[in-house]
Amino acid sequence: MSQSTTDVIIKTYPQGTVEVAKYRDLQRINDLVYAAYHPYLTRLNGKSPAPMTANYDFLIATRKLFILRTTTTTPSNTIIGCISFRLVPKTQTLEINNVAIDPSAQGQGFGKLLMKFSEDLAGDLGVKKLELYTNVKMVENIGLYGKIGYVEVGRWKEDGFERVFMRKEMAEAVDGDGEGVDVGMVERLKRNLAGTGEEGDMGALGEDAGGDVEVDGEQVAQLRAQFGDLSKSRIGEEGRQSGLGL
Repeated sequence: MSQSTTDVIIKTYPQGTVEVAKYRDLQRINDLVYAAYHPYLTRLNGKSPAPMTANYDFLIATRKLFILRTTTTTPSNTIIGCISFRLVPKTQTLEINNVAIDPSAQGQGFGKLLMKFSEDLAGDLGVKKLELYTNVKMVENIGLYGKIGYVEVGRWKEDGFERVFMRKEMAEAVDGDGEGVDVGMVERLKRNLAGTGEEGDMGALGEDAGGDVEVDGEQVAQLRAQFGDLSKSRIGEEGRQSGLGL
């Protein structure tokens, strides 16, 4: 099933739009993520942060990845950020698995905009909390999340990284664009974000999820032509997607 036009642009803000990532965005996403996380290699003793090796082609095919396209920078209509999620219906949790902002656009509030989008999306989905994790060495992230309402719930080693797990309780549903909610689109987002993927992720706090993945058939065909059969490729790479920062 192809995505309709109304399912591509999810939220509109003064600074730009948040859209469902498409296959044509894959190269830009890979370049953006590499640029955003490469500076952390030294701090992590040369070990690549998980977002640098994540399976973005799969996330695009299963519609769990979103891009931020700005209208306020030059050139306009440029993809300057991306974010991925997973929904855990059993615990009514939206997990933020990875977020990246192009270094050329950092310090301009776009990271905060994607975090706002996370809360707007959580409100639309009717979930009770947001969860994420980051590396203990990325102290800037920990401080930022604390300022916007996230509370640390634990620290432990996972996939070879020392991680900090954080949570934010949702006080009430939030509609970010003030234009109401497309109920049909929200239901499709719920199905897509709740689907368990071939990478076998368990979520930021180890809680499993149910649901089926709604896959874009046209994009899968393109991906298979480019990368081979997705059901046989890159399974288990990094175990699961990264949290914010790592």
